[in-house]
Amino acid sequence: MSGVPYTAIGVMPPGFTDLIAERLYQGAEVWVPLGYDPAAGFACRTCRHLRMFGRLAPGRTIDAAQSDVSGISAALEQEYPTDYHQAGMRVTSLSELFLGPVRPVLLALWAGVVVLLLVACSNVASLLLLRASERTNEIAVRGALGVTQGRMARQLITESVLLAALGGAAAWLPAWAAVRLLTLSAPADLPRLADVSIDVRVVVVALAITMMSGVIFGLAPLRQLMRRHPAGTMQGAGKRTDSAATWRVRSALVAVNVAMAAVLLVGSGLLVRSLTSLLAVSPGVDPRGVVTMQIWGSGPRFVADGPAAQIAAAVSFYESVPTRVRALPGVTSAAAVTTLPLGGGRDGYGLHIEGRPLANPAEAPSGDRFVVTPDYFATVRIPLVRGRFIDERDQQGRDAVIVINRQMADAMFPGEDPIGHRISLGPPSAPPRRIVGIVGDVRHHGLDAPMRAQVYVPHAQWVWAETLLTLVVRADSNPAALVTPIRELVRAIDPAQPITKVRLYEAVVAESMGTLRFAAWLLGLFAASALVLAVVGLYGALGVVVGQRRQEIAVRIALGAGAPSIRKMVLAQALAPVVAGLAAGLFVAGLSVGALGSLLYNVTALDPTTFAGVAMLLGTCAIATCLLPAFRASRIEPAAALRSE
Repeated sequence: MSGVPYTAIGVMPPGFTDLIAERLYQGAEVWVPLGYDPAAGFACRTCRHLRMFGRLAPGRTIDAAQSDVSGISAALEQEYPTDYHQAGMRVTSLSELFLGPVRPVLLALWAGVVVLLLVACSNVASLLLLRASERTNEIAVRGALGVTQGRMARQLITESVLLAALGGAAAWLPAWAAVRLLTLSAPADLPRLADVSIDVRVVVVALAITMMSGVIFGLAPLRQLMRRHPAGTMQGAGKRTDSAATWRVRSALVAVNVAMAAVLLVGSGLLVRSLTSLLAVSPGVDPRGVVTMQIWGSGPRFVADGPAAQIAAAVSFYESVPTRVRALPGVTSAAAVTTLPLGGGRDGYGLHIEGRPLANPAEAPSGDRFVVTPDYFATVRIPLVRGRFIDERDQQGRDAVIVINRQMADAMFPGEDPIGHRISLGPPSAPPRRIVGIVGDVRHHGLDAPMRAQVYVPHAQWVWAETLLTLVVRADSNPAALVTPIRELVRAIDPAQPITKVRLYEAVVAESMGTLRFAAWLLGLFAASALVLAVVGLYGALGVVVGQRRQEIAVRIALGAGAPSIRKMVLAQALAPVVAGLAAGLFVAGLSVGALGSLLYNVTALDPTTFAGVAMLLGTCAIATCLLPAFRASRIEPAAALRSE
């Protein structure tokens, strides 16, 4: 590999996944011992680019491990005061490393699932109550024939559980399809989502929740049925209209549905507004018409004696590739960079201004470092603010130069011109570099991330050979059509060089918002489902109530009540639980959406526009749902209704 012979000493078992390598280093298929050439530029104590992993001893905690490594760090600092001055080490659990950035998303989605389950169960309970009102005579007859209440309760619970079991069984095929869709479309930031599947554990948990839901919500109609007196029921008492207590239970369920729908609508609305705000943010680069691909220069071409020769070999290769790519038909410009903005990489360095030493160098500001080849800024269209870009003049052995972004210029050189000043990257003892240009800011760590200082260094002037670079190519029409010619061109220069991560830059930028887009899409789907369930539950409950009050309404009309008063009466009865549920839902949403804080951008958790929009949407849907039963009630023919009585 890379011109170095290795002996295979082991094979990992089938299905093995190196979670650390997959999450932090884009996967691994081969593992080799870590070894450094002491003469290499990156083999230094100040080059802290490795991660160390350890397993806690039994009974030890993260805090105890932190104390241990802090002692080691202090000893190293004492032994090597220049290299380890105020360096420090931080211990982090793997779960926090993997799940920390996405935990708010997972918790929000989990809460959405629970809320949607409650809405569905509440709807089922409401339907069971409506069904129970139609079975009062049947239950009364059974009671008169000697069937005990316990026996009837078991029958009703059995029916509810059977209904839940049928619904749960019918959900397996859609659930399997939904899981497949999620694993294919979910963002890469959610760890191990591609490995999610419906296994035995999922089946057992889902069956348990289904059965438990069937039992709990199947109890809703029991009290209504068991409290009726058989003789009175069979004589016709309460035959047509349920009691006020029964309606209170139904209205409470309607209110719960509306409240839960309001919570989900507010959460999804906030995420959608955040996503809309992010889409309006300029990333600082123009990804349109750009294709990117990663080249990891390796092999005999890059093997040389001494750091200077290694740098020369790397510079020669990464100058020849963009130069030949620019000659391809349809190519506007081409260049290479160590870390692609918004591509997920991080490369931070301390910044020290020459002539302005700090009492504690560890307190120096830090910035993102980009090693670039000439024509990089024109390719990704980062604008020049002042000075000049990096170009062919900046070669090895000449005056070391650097280009900084506007944010760094304003923060580190307030009220003065940074051009001509010299700064060091890394330790204060690093060779200083003269600032020759200021460019626009780039949203490197995400469209919603705070802007950081950014420095750009010529590839030919870095202190060691940078061989892992991303080639960026701008085309005048179809950038995807250039992939094959570029592959052939690189292969012609050196067939040993692998090309990976071939992507359109627009897809890279869109992927940086993948987690928020995914959460907004799923919560929006949950909210829409909850809204439909709430509307259906309200319509069903009101329709049954109007049917039960048919004779009462007929009498009112016969006594002179007009159609508007009948509609007003029905709407008032239906909208009362809607208003109560909406108020409760907005209140709960105000208390709970703070958990979405890390996912929100340019919008507050208590955004009045979102809350007002949800109130208007739910209110409009509720009124539209109630109008049909209300108009139907106002058109009842008194003679026909009373004749059936």
